[in-house]
Amino acid sequence: MDRRQANSQQLRRERAVYHYLEALEAGDIDGILEVLQQAVYDALLDQMVAEAHQAYIQEEQAQAVAMVEMDTQHDMLVPLSIPSRPFDMRHHPGKRHVSRWLQVLAAMLMIGVLFGSFLEIIHLRQVGTGTTGGHPVHLVCTPGPWQSVNMQTQGVLQKVVAISPTDAWAVGSQPGSGLSHTEPLIEHWDGRRWSKVFGSAVPGTLEAVAAVSTNDVWAVGSQFRMSGKMTVEHTLIENWDGQRWRVVPSPDAVAVEGVDVSSQLYSLAAVSATDVWAVGVVLSPSAHKAWTLIEHWNGQRWSIVFDQGNRPTPGWAWGVTTISANNVRVFGYKQVNAHQLQALIERWDGSRWHDVTTPQFAKVSDAIFSLSVISANDMWAIGQSVHTLPDQQGTTTMVLLAHWDGQKWSRLPDPSWLVGANSLSSQVLAVAKNNVWVAGSILESGQTRALVAHWDGKTWKRIQLPQPDGNYGAETFVQGIAVSGGAVWVVGWIAGSEGTPNHLLIEQQFSCK
Repeated sequence: MDRRQANSQQLRRERAVYHYLEALEAGDIDGILEVLQQAVYDALLDQMVAEAHQAYIQEEQAQAVAMVEMDTQHDMLVPLSIPSRPFDMRHHPGKRHVSRWLQVLAAMLMIGVLFGSFLEIIHLRQVGTGTTGGHPVHLVCTPGPWQSVNMQTQGVLQKVVAISPTDAWAVGSQPGSGLSHTEPLIEHWDGRRWSKVFGSAVPGTLEAVAAVSTNDVWAVGSQFRMSGKMTVEHTLIENWDGQRWRVVPSPDAVAVEGVDVSSQLYSLAAVSATDVWAVGVVLSPSAHKAWTLIEHWNGQRWSIVFDQGNRPTPGWAWGVTTISANNVRVFGYKQVNAHQLQALIERWDGSRWHDVTTPQFAKVSDAIFSLSVISANDMWAIGQSVHTLPDQQGTTTMVLLAHWDGQKWSRLPDPSWLVGANSLSSQVLAVAKNNVWVAGSILESGQTRALVAHWDGKTWKRIQLPQPDGNYGAETFVQGIAVSGGAVWVVGWIAGSEGTPNHLLIEQQFSCK
């Protein structure tokens, strides 16, 4: 970590401690909990908060003693002894709220005794629990109308994963400083609200997230570094261990065919704690070439796995999905020649990669952007097909939506909302034969609109998402969808208008009480 990144993180911690002390002063329990949650994810902030907390108690005790002495010595002026505080964060004059502070302190001490540490108070706001009479109770989540949440946060979200209706993660990027002005963004759903969780502060972005368990979550993307006067992308992989996010070293493709390249990760899938796959692309802007990038985690380290013997495939790996340790599928497209792309699906059998039959419906090009597997005989794919126009004077791009029945790929009759649509981005999520979702963005009347649709085993139904309230742009981009126990999330962003920043788009079809 360079000095600029370290200073940025230290400034964030100092601000958090300042907000913590202000919350103590005002008796604001929610404000206290918000900072304590950050402290659990950051060991250094944990220590700083504990020191500030101790200094606050010492000051309160000193002032209490002074008040007693003043009562007993009417004619004497007893000066108050105020201990120094980290970062010189003293109280504002005239804002002493001792009675409210005593209530907060008593509540925190009581919970601290019950749970073994006063920082464990934040557990009451996590993993789907609330409080009733001081005892944790499990939240009950039920399907309900679609609702928009967390739109005030600036940034974009790329993907979401759900462990349970009260435990979900979404990743993307947010405004930052430095290279390209973006930093990774991580949001967590605890059954009551979405909240930002601090990860790496490196310049870059996160593109995908996958979970092994509540205490083992992975996120991948790219980090930006300077190479001479150019910004070069390198792989970025982070892991959540139940306490905090940390960057895990990951390899880059140094050079392919003798040209310098950048490495980007776009997707990942987890089989177990010792079997995780991440895929993306190796790009050479100077040579105008791309190759697939596949990496594997064996429980100790990440390593590159080539899909063509000792070299990568010319093309782009958009995603990866798993059925078992011996049945992993990578999808995207491969470069046939300078003017033609072909849909790509490769299967890992536990020891090597095999080419798999892919949808081939276009005379020009096909590409798969999302693949979801229910079983080896039941898969859904979505992407794009490029067709030649009837007059042979050009091409047209159409959405590719296909199903695999174990024997062949087939296109179902396109629903009305897909006829003539040019998909910008899409994800298909197959939960069961009669429960398949599509989420993405399409061009309608010259503007980008959110597209969410559901397949019940017989017909497709387009879902109308609520329109964002407030002064937001007209265009919405949907990038990811997750389903768990009847709960459904859709994530993306709302484009800013007239130079205003993008804002998060999170739509969910349930509520927890």
